Amino acid sequence: MQRFLLTLFFLVAITGVSNAATVITFDGIDPIPTNGLTTNVSGAIVDDFNNGTIMAAWTGTGNYHIVAGSVGAQYAQPFDDFSKYLSVPKDASSGDLKIDFGSSYHYLGLYWGSIDEYNTIAFYNGTNLIESYSGLTLPDPSTPDGNHSSATSNLYVNFFNVNAGLGGFDNIHLISTSMAFEVDNLAVGNPVPIPSSIVLLGFGLVGLVGFRRKRK
Repeated sequence: MQRFLLTLFFLVAITGVSNAATVITFDGIDPIPTNGLTTNVSGAIVDDFNNGTIMAAWTGTGNYHIVAGSVGAQYAQPFDDFSKYLSVPKDASSGDLKIDFGSSYHYLGLYWGSIDEYNTIAFYNGTNLIESYSGLTLPDPSTPDGNHSSATSNLYVNFFNVNAGLGGFDNIHLISTSMAFEVDNLAVGNPVPIPSSIVLLGFGLVGLVGFRRKRK
């Protein structure tokens, strides 16, 4: 009976994750203070852009450059980030960068610098658009005012369960219709977050097993 209940718990947990909607959180860590916020998701693949290119396992196509510091009316370094970072566009008033990851994931994190209402991230599976988010459509406490020294305009943004159970995403587009969309410490992965309701169900089932044992 115990084995059956635990198996049921994990089956329900997997089902809950596969049917979950995208969850957005603002939660990064700062292990190297001069490199900006990064992901705290275990096992995630992270590109910090410090070698001046997009990592070899990924393919970047479009209008972008990797920079450091700030240049007025072009790009501004994310708050407390003195390392290299990605900026879209390059030498233009608007631009679009496609990053193909070469594999499918359902988690993405990025240090989104000076969040603007004209910055948009779009998730794709192949050529199929899954969903997109602009600086305006991010939930609180983000503030899309482009302030590169504000704590609410420079946030590590996590997107969990993106198209989970339906193939995830394998490429994203970073789009900006003005200067600029600044990104650092871009991360992807396939963590398995378990909804709190499922965790409570698991505790209930484990408690039921203990109760049955006690009665025996």
